[in-house]
Parts: sequence; structure tokens; C-alpha cells
Amino acid sequence: MRQINIVLPDQDVSRVMDIAEDSDLKAAHVRSAGEIDLVIITVPDDIVDDFISRLKDSGIDKIGTISILPIHAAISDKEQEREPTIAPKEEIIESARRACYLTKGYMFMIVISAFVATLGLLMNSTAVVIGAMVIAPLLGPSIAASVGTVMGDTALFRKGIMSTTLGLLIVIITAAFTAALVNSLQLLPPLVDITIEELPSEMAERTTLNILIVGLALASGAAGAYSFAEKKGEILVGVMIAVALVPPAAIVGIGIALLDAEFIISSGLILAVNVFCINIAGTLVFWKLGIKPGGFLEMMFSKKDVKKKLFITMIILIILGAIFSWTTFVSYQNAQLEKEINDEAKRTIRDGNYLYIIDYEVEEIRLGRNIFGIESDGSVYVRITIFSNNTAECAKLNNIASDIQQTLNSKFKDEIEKDFEVEIIFQAVQISP
Repeated sequence: MRQINIVLPDQDVSRVMDIAEDSDLKAAHVRSAGEIDLVIITVPDDIVDDFISRLKDSGIDKIGTISILPIHAAISDKEQEREPTIAPKEEIIESARRACYLTKGYMFMIVISAFVATLGLLMNSTAVVIGAMVIAPLLGPSIAASVGTVMGDTALFRKGIMSTTLGLLIVIITAAFTAALVNSLQLLPPLVDITIEELPSEMAERTTLNILIVGLALASGAAGAYSFAEKKGEILVGVMIAVALVPPAAIVGIGIALLDAEFIISSGLILAVNVFCINIAGTLVFWKLGIKPGGFLEMMFSKKDVKKKLFITMIILIILGAIFSWTTFVSYQNAQLEKEINDEAKRTIRDGNYLYIIDYEVEEIRLGRNIFGIESDGSVYVRITIFSNNTAECAKLNNIASDIQQTLNSKFKDEIEKDFEVEIIFQAVQISP
């Protein structure tokens, strides 16, 4: 239920009373000593949007002020109709407008969230990254752009985009400053190696261009729009939106601090896809829920505007999706090739009957390709650890690395034009008697 308060001149009260009567609603007329009166109407949620549209069609919003107030509880002997979960359209629009305000609190929380997220990524700590997402206030501005799109409200759409863009720029700048400070002071643990070839898991999953990211981003946008319309669970779903936006933006900042173009490109593309998917999914969910202009002419113009914005967004998303599809295919090919190289290297050691070797493990394979599969200069690097009970004698077998290197060069000469570089690391083990 919603309570609608209408403040307007006393000579126009009859118009509101007639609209309420036609809608089978009871209205209370509160007279004042002056020329302005108050009309109070209790309206079920399922007809609030229709009733507000009728008031606007009659021009009541131009001669008076319409306020919509939520009713949290009502005491009555009469059986109340079950309340729908979706908030009235006007309430959603006003919430979207408020969410776009660039307050000091919004800026402060974005900076803190970005700082914590960057530290969490550098520390490879899932708990810290999730903690940063809880305080990131990006749900409102992101969804406000979708509300502006579906309502054909260009001003609201621009405010939502500007607030979101500014928030992400603050994340990037904060992350770049934090990463540069951490890197210059050498505060990272020695075992943390921030390179594109061997990333910490928290960063690796946010720099991998996989087509599945599109589905995750669409789901985030749909969940965010529905929770915004329902006015429930916004904090939890806000975490999901923040997960789609803050970490990729933070990694862009880290890439800027480390002057690594591949960091910037990969995480930047993921960030762009997430922003577009959230807007598309949010717009479609709001339209499906009936969040659209009330009048016929407004509906027609809004429908054209929505189609135009969605068309442009879809074209951009298709282009980004094609890039992601290609990189997904390249990643699959690389993974298959790495597995074949791994198996061939192990087979060479196994069939070589080398003395003193107890066990072996292929620890690292670097194909020397970027995220788009473009070959770089240098060799294909393969690092193998060999466990031996006599590392001194085993290390004298210099032919191990050359045998493996020769085998790999011969086996994969048609697939890889570069030579292999094999590094053997010997590790001593004790054999219990």
C-alpha cells in the first residue's frame, strides 16, 4: 500500500476527488485556512502507477505537488489485499535520481572500496576483495542509467552514466596510486609475482577474456534491476554489481601503475562488457516489470528511444562479444597445446631411463603469446622440476634438458614456429630406508 498526498489549490480538489472515485479509491480532503488544501488517498500498489498516470493526464502535477509515501503497516478489521513486491514506478524513478547524486559520502566510499580491493588483489585475498565489494556504492548509479533508458529520460540516463563513470575513474586512479605506492615500497610478499604470465588467482580470473563473462554480467544487471524495483536485498545484490565493476577497474589501475598494457587492455575490456551488460539487462528487466512511461505519446517516444539506446549498446556489446569469443577460442587452443607439451615432456623423461630421477613435474609453460594469440619474440619456455636422491649426479646428466628440448622442437614444429627453452630445476629428496 502507498499513501498519496496531493497539495493543490482548493478549487481543484474536486478534480482529484473525481479521479479517486472513478478508481474506486477513498480520498480524505483536509481543508486549510488558506487557498491550498491537502488530499490524502490510500492506494494499493498494483494500481499506483495507473492512478499517478491519470493524475498526470489531468494536469494535477502541474498545479500541485504529488507525494508518494510507503505504508509499512496498516491496522484494519478489513482483509487487506496482498501487497505486490514491486515498488511503484514514480518511487523507482525518484530513487534512481537520488542514487545519482555525487555526494561526499559516495566519493569517500568509492575511494575506500577501491583501496581495499586493490590491496586484496595484490595480496591475493578473496576475503579482502569481497569486503571491498560490500562497501562499494555502485548499484544505484548503474541501475539509474537503466531506469533513464527505459523511461526515455535522457537527463537521468546521463546522470547515471556520469556517476558510474566517475566512480570507476576514481577506482582506477585510487588503484593506480595504491599499486604504485605498494610497488615502490616493496610491501608485497616475495612469493607474489605480479606478471601477466603468472598472476595471483584473484587477478588471473579478472584478466581472462572468457565469453562466459557476458552471461555473468547480464545476470548481475538483471538481479540488480529487480532488487532495485523490489526494494529488498539491494545491499547483497549491490555486492554482485560491485564484483562486476570494481575489481576490473582496480586491475586497470594496477596495470597503469606497472605500465603493463596487457593488464589494461584485458581488464578494460572486461569492465566495458560488464557496464554494457548491466545496462542492457537492467533495461529489459524494468521494461518487463512495467516500468515505462504512462501516457500513449510518452510510451511511443520512449519506446523509440529505448530501442535506439539498446541498439547502439547491443552493437558495441556484439563487437566486444566477438573479441571475447576469439580470446576464449585462443585460450582453449593454448590450454590444449600446453597439455600436449606437458605430456610430451613427461613422456621424454619417462622413456629416457635417466638415473637418480625419482619423480618429475612440469611446473610452468609459457607459449609467448598475448591474450589475442599474437606471437611475441623469444622462445617457448618450459620449466621442469626433477626430484632426485642424488642431485649432484643427476645434474651431471646435461642431456636431459637438451633431449626434452629437441623432442619438443621436433614434435611441435608445425604448431609453433619458435624454439623451446627448457629449464631443469633439481630438488633433493630423502628416501626412507
